[in-house]
Amino acid sequence: MDKIIYGIGRRKEATAKVILQESETGTFSLNGQSPAKYLTRDPILLAKVQSPLECLGITNQYSIIATVKGGGISGQADAVTLALSKALAQVKESFKIGLRTNKLLTTDARVVERKKYGLKKARKAPQFSKR
Repeated sequence: MDKIIYGIGRRKEATAKVILQESETGTFSLNGQSPAKYLTRDPILLAKVQSPLECLGITNQYSIIATVKGGGISGQADAVTLALSKALAQVKESFKIGLRTNKLLTTDARVVERKKYGLKKARKAPQFSKR
């Protein structure tokens, strides 16, 4: 199988595009760097990005090139996870079932609530003064 499979994932303001190709080496590139180098802030984010491969038990079977833009590191990690899961779901039907049971194909639609006028933040009001 030398065909290339694409996946797109979004979370908050981040958008990730993943290119998946079968290979013997199993390289993983995230914005031109290794995921461990790119996601240095939190080791949990690194585990989250690699979770679709680990739940299927195929850590070194595919060459992965991911590009991600926008948002922060946490949103980018979630976007890459979703994009990788969508790409792997196109490979085999059994992969899709395994990813669905681990809830890796579900889009997290939560975004930041907008600030309303007259308030300090989205919901925080100024202190009430009776006099």
